[in-house]
Amino acid sequence: MSNIDLPSSQTVLLLHGPKKPYEVTTGYAIPEVKSEHEVLVRAETFGLNPIDWKAPDFNFGIPVLPYIAGRELVGRVVKPSKHDSRVREGDQVLVISTDYRDLRKAGFQEYVVSSDFNTTEHDLDVIVTENGLADVRGLSPRERARVIIKKCAHPVYQPILERYLDKAEFECLKKGWGHEPHLLFNSFDMHKALLEEGSMQKVKSF
Repeated sequence: MSNIDLPSSQTVLLLHGPKKPYEVTTGYAIPEVKSEHEVLVRAETFGLNPIDWKAPDFNFGIPVLPYIAGRELVGRVVKPSKHDSRVREGDQVLVISTDYRDLRKAGFQEYVVSSDFNTTEHDLDVIVTENGLADVRGLSPRERARVIIKKCAHPVYQPILERYLDKAEFECLKKGWGHEPHLLFNSFDMHKALLEEGSMQKVKSF
């Protein structure tokens, strides 16, 4: 049950046909949560996925007209899932919409329904460790990683972590994956070095 009062309607970005511009439309109904596995999010920032402009230009991935597009957004939870307690009312979350046929889950609107498994909580402000304090308010994930390494990681491991992040950014950015760069095939190499060589400092992959 949400404690947040919702408006009677919302503004959306509607597509009325292939090769036509999106139109800002007011007075649109707010989508309703229909499952205990769904979350209602008030959108704050939208991403622009290539499908959002390729779909109208090339007339594919549009199951119904008028259509609401949008695959990625950041927002605040206004109605949490009854099933998943990971996210709570007021949390800032990243939402990835994978069901383009369900317009309730489309990103280009003020209020978006999301499946709880596609909703990740990113509401982190300050990290406190024995090595230092990292204020990461207002920073992107890549910026946060740099600050956390500099302020919180043990000095012995800072160069190793910086090399990993440099490599991850380089490899991911050239493929267009720059939001949260990861190299999963390298992410456990420090632990592998600890088991095989006796020290994480002996990692050789980055």
